[in-house]
Amino acid sequence: MVFLRFAREKPHLRVLPPQAFDTSYRIYRKVYKDCTVRFEGNSYVVPHRLVGKKILLRVKDKAMRIFSDDSLVVTYEIPEGKGNLVQDKRFYEALKKATR
Repeated sequence: MVFLRFAREKPHLRVLPPQAFDTSYRIYRKVYKDCTVRFEGNSYVVPHRLVGKKILLRVKDKAMRIFSDDSLVVTYEIPEGKGNLVQDKRFYEALKKATR
């Protein structure tokens, strides 16, 4: 019976963590030489130090969080349609400084 089994398990159960479980869609992408990753027909700019590396995209609803080595790099809103370039201008500014 279910209630008997639950009575045996109850002393071993713990409280759930306070934060919600992350149900985002996870996909890995390689960063291209132009400092972008592609997802569903759009390009997203990331820091130049990530070129050639494999990074993690976590997508939920209309938001994309980009991670490298378990660290959040940037969060972008996913635009409508395809062919968009989504960017954070500080990444190109950092590239300009690094190439001087």
